[in-house]
Amino acid sequence: MSKKLRTLKGLVGGSLLALVAAASVAAYAGQVAGVVQLNGPAGAVNCDENLNITAVILESGTGNPIEGQPVEFSFVSGNMAGDVIVDASVTTNAAGEATTQLDLVGGTARVVTIQAVADGVAGTTTVTCAAAGLPPTSTLPGTSTVAMLAAGLAVLLGSGMILRRFATDRR
Repeated sequence: MSKKLRTLKGLVGGSLLALVAAASVAAYAGQVAGVVQLNGPAGAVNCDENLNITAVILESGTGNPIEGQPVEFSFVSGNMAGDVIVDASVTTNAAGEATTQLDLVGGTARVVTIQAVADGVAGTTTVTCAAAGLPPTSTLPGTSTVAMLAAGLAVLLGSGMILRRFATDRR
């Protein structure tokens, strides 16, 4: 084979390879995450509640939702020992949504920042966590309080009878 023919075959082969590579990149370009919207509960919530956090993944350029996109959830700040992201790795559904559950321990009011990352693009949201309420401190008598009062009254009456008998016996 002549040198010119080999050079021509190389150019044609290289051009075809370049076209195939360019076509595969162009086909994938629409599925690159461009936006990660992370949505959590609005306003303050009780710390000891289970909360849903949803990431919506939209493709770069078109803004269409991406199905089948892996999403990684993590804490950025404000979390305490015992706080848990139930499913840290979730795949998006047909609407481009990936939802996980957030379990925050009660007791301390705080602002927790959560992050979702898809295809190198991150989105964050904050959850304002209100401390769990104080235990009931009502001073109104309940069933057990009434029973205790009745028992105390019986003891007092019984003590009074004993003291009266003691006083009459001494005379």
